[in-house]
Amino acid sequence: MGRIVYLFMMLIVSSLFGAAQSGGADKKLKANVAVIDFVGKEGISRQEASSLSDVFRSWLVTTDFFTVVDRANMDKILKEQEFQQTGCTESSCAVELGRILNMQYMFTGTIARLGETFIITVNMLNVETTKILASRTRKVRGSKDALLDEMDRAGNDVLDAVKKETGVDFRASVEQQIVTMYIYSGDTKPNEAKPVLLLSSIGAAVLGGGLNVTGVLLQSSATTARNEYLAITGYQPQSMFDAKFTVYRDNMNIGSILNISGFSMYGIAAGLFALWLIAPDAVLDPTKVKKSDTTDTKKAPDGKGKGSLRGYILPAPDGMSFAFSYAF
Repeated sequence: MGRIVYLFMMLIVSSLFGAAQSGGADKKLKANVAVIDFVGKEGISRQEASSLSDVFRSWLVTTDFFTVVDRANMDKILKEQEFQQTGCTESSCAVELGRILNMQYMFTGTIARLGETFIITVNMLNVETTKILASRTRKVRGSKDALLDEMDRAGNDVLDAVKKETGVDFRASVEQQIVTMYIYSGDTKPNEAKPVLLLSSIGAAVLGGGLNVTGVLLQSSATTARNEYLAITGYQPQSMFDAKFTVYRDNMNIGSILNISGFSMYGIAAGLFALWLIAPDAVLDPTKVKKSDTTDTKKAPDGKGKGSLRGYILPAPDGMSFAFSYAF
């Protein structure tokens, strides 16, 4: 079997329409994020680290870049799930917490003191891929009050790093932020639906032809009965007239219905044949699918060479998905 690559561009149509109704490009496409309390290390108490985490969380809210879950709601959900946030310093723990909260990204961090220098480290994790998008450290000398002004700077450093390393700009307008791209690859298998479509199309056409032939024969029989009815001369029983008229009426009506049904079957046959023409010969085997963690648009197929580029339109939970495939 060949191999096939699918490039999915998820167009969040509902978000675009919402932005258009609420101010257009000025609205941001916000990601859901949560902040785990920063860990206080040497010279920083747990209470101080928690307070600085609140400062960082407040900064995220004021930027209007994200939809931020507040501490009260986060604690309530975690309590219901019997999840202990305390001591959650590993990436795997943050990812698990993010999935419980249904977040897209999680922020974690540490605050330490070495002599007269305070060190702030902020990490941003992608809950879906479980990878750290960016991690940045800031150093500041002075009293602990100086940390208050450094929390937002540390956050901006992380967002700048994410944009530089992944190309995702959370400060962009909805037009710039609307496309999320994934690449799926795997072995292909024959498209079992394609021969079914062809056989169904042929069957519908044959059935339509049979209905039309039967309809024509019935209407011809009705015409014969009509002519015999008109040709009756002299005194004849009323039952003879009634029988001829009944044959004419019934055969003419049934013949018309059969002819209409036959032409309808031609339309169905044409539709099935059109689906057969556009259906791919091979499809991605769902049991052998691999999803890449990053998308390199420079390496995306261009339709030249051995393979061919094909496009599909698929439904998506948030709107519409355009899928392009390239076999090689």
